[in-house]
Amino acid sequence: MKDIYTYYFSKIRLFIKNFVHKLYINKNEEFIEIIKKNRIYLETVSEFLDKKNYEENDYGMPPIVFLNINKKINNLPTYSDLINFLNYKLFNSQLNYLETGVSVMKNFLQVDNFLENSLLFAYEIEELNPLFIDEYDTIDDNLRTKSALNEIKYFKGDLGSKKDNLSFNELLKNIKFDFVFSDAHHQPWSLTWEYKNVIKENLNDEFVLYFDDVNFPGIEDVINDIKNDLEVDNEIIYGISFFTNGWIGQYEKFHKNIIISTFDVYKILKEEKIKLPSLKKI
Repeated sequence: MKDIYTYYFSKIRLFIKNFVHKLYINKNEEFIEIIKKNRIYLETVSEFLDKKNYEENDYGMPPIVFLNINKKINNLPTYSDLINFLNYKLFNSQLNYLETGVSVMKNFLQVDNFLENSLLFAYEIEELNPLFIDEYDTIDDNLRTKSALNEIKYFKGDLGSKKDNLSFNELLKNIKFDFVFSDAHHQPWSLTWEYKNVIKENLNDEFVLYFDDVNFPGIEDVINDIKNDLEVDNEIIYGISFFTNGWIGQYEKFHKNIIISTFDVYKILKEEKIKLPSLKKI
């Protein structure tokens, strides 16, 4: 009986979510094209992780995520779509990009596919996804690189390790990031550490700092502290929060995201008529 209730509850929850999504259908043509380009790319990747490799290393994915990681997603916006839209509007698709916690690289590869002549860094505690590792050159135990549309540097390291942080910062050689997508640490102390040791001194004069999964306890307080800290050296820092789909689209609940930036992203989204659930300034 419990299984029947669970089944019907999941169906009702999915129906409600899809209904809510229909209220936020976007008609911005540029955004629609970006969504289309991302979906076309996803269809070229047969698997982001197979069962054999998942059993050896789950890349931080709960079983429910793994069951849906390779499924086709619909055209309702994900954070990957929004990231590429902002990269296009703010940086003309040419920038220095950092992503922490890339896991199996599903988001990272969509960004790579969209950008051109850009420099992309991945900082991840796990070895590079075995399904893509043959495409990369091995420089040392911590670094793999690839040059195609963009120059990619995959740094294998622990964000909580001072030694790894120092090695990563030495690798940058004064490179500053225009866009940072933080999706590694979801505990207050670890996100604070990540900001102080990896992000803060490596931001360009104008930047976007994007946080996923901010509904974990204490995370929003840390992000508010980060915003206050950045305001010390910047005339104004804008902030917004909203909900959107994550990397498996309609197969999971909304992700709560926060963006803090030197750009007025709220104004840009409103002017471009981009609809996001519960979009508000912070």
